Amino acid sequence: MKIAIFIAALWGVVAASEYVVEAEGGSSTLPNEVEVAFEAWATALNNPLKRTIKDNHYSIFRFAKSNFFGPDTASITLQGGGSFQNLEIRLHPQLYSLFPGTILHEVGAALGLPAGSGVMSGLISPSSPSEITITDIAAYWDLTKFAIEDLNKDGVVDFYDLTILASSFSSEGINLAADLNSDGTVDRLDLNLLAEVYSFTPPARDP
Repeated sequence: MKIAIFIAALWGVVAASEYVVEAEGGSSTLPNEVEVAFEAWATALNNPLKRTIKDNHYSIFRFAKSNFFGPDTASITLQGGGSFQNLEIRLHPQLYSLFPGTILHEVGAALGLPAGSGVMSGLISPSSPSEITITDIAAYWDLTKFAIEDLNKDGVVDFYDLTILASSFSSEGINLAADLNSDGTVDRLDLNLLAEVYSFTPPARDP
C-alpha cells in the first residue's frame, strides 16, 4: 500500500509538502503511525506544518529488510539528489515499533530538523524520548525565524556565516545547516547560494 499525503503550508503560502508511505514488507499500520506523528508535531507546534527551510523535499517512509540495518538500528535516513532532494526513511520491520521515538524522530527529520536533543537525539534507543520536547519545538521555530543562509542566526548574512560554511565545507549528512541546497553535501553550490545574499559589511569585534 502506498499513500501520498500533502501537508498544507503555513500562513497561506501556496507551497505544499509531500510525503509518501509504503507499507510493503512490514506493518500495515505504518501509514497511520506516520500520520499520527505528523499530527503530533502539528499539535506541539500549535500550527499547521510547513516545510519552512527546504521546500523542495519530499519524504518517503518505507520498510527495508532487517539485514539492511546494523545491530539495534531502528531506522536509517538517506538523502537523495536531483531536482527534488528526497529524504528516504527506511525502517526496520521489527525494531522500529520497539523504539517509541523512531517515527517522531524521522518525521522531525522530514520537517528539516537536524539531529540534536530530545526526540531529535542523534541516537534512537528504547529509552529515547517518545514525545516531542520543548527543545525540539524551539529548534523547529529557530528554523523559521531566520534566512537559511544566516547560519549563526544574527539577522544578517555576513562574514561569520561564511566562516561557518567554510568550517563545514565537504561535510555530508542529513539537514546540515550549511547544506543550503539540501543535496546532502556542503560544497561550492552552497557557497554560491550564500554569496547571492552576502552582506559586505565589516565583521564586528564581538560576533
